Amino acid sequence: QRALEAPCHCRITGLAQAKFLSPVTPGEMLELDYEAGTTGLRFEIRCGTRRVASGRYSVATP
Repeated sequence: QRALEAPCHCRITGLAQAKFLSPVTPGEMLELDYEAGTTGLRFEIRCGTRRVASGRYSVATP
């Protein structure tokens, strides 16, 4: 959580939306991409080129 909060200078207050698109098995390498926007902190999780999850965290600015 702190790793996501520090670059965007915000505090995560909750998980506003999440979609789980594809199952992941133990040992698979995951990559997290995120972007701060006006409606929160959007994220996408990939396993190689496959999207496995996406969503948005609610945030508060200090």
